[in-house]
Amino acid sequence: QDFCTECIQKGIRIDGRGVNDYRPVEVQLGLIVQANGSARLRLGASDVLVCVKLECETPDASTPDEGRLQVSVECSACASPEYEGR
Repeated sequence: QDFCTECIQKGIRIDGRGVNDYRPVEVQLGLIVQANGSARLRLGASDVLVCVKLECETPDASTPDEGRLQVSVECSACASPEYEGR
């Protein structure tokens, strides 16, 4: 706590940036052609790639005014040294 308080008083962050300094940001869109949408965000050393796929189907006859949403998340094994698989 003393370290954090000292950094705030000096106006610096742990990584040496000032309180008003930001990490470089880069955004790229449409990288995955098989997806309906995709984006890559680089923020400093962080690198995130996301994609969205969509399939439209006819609703079940018993519930014609209801739909279904299915979400799936896949994490790359290189996402973090602590990541141990699925």
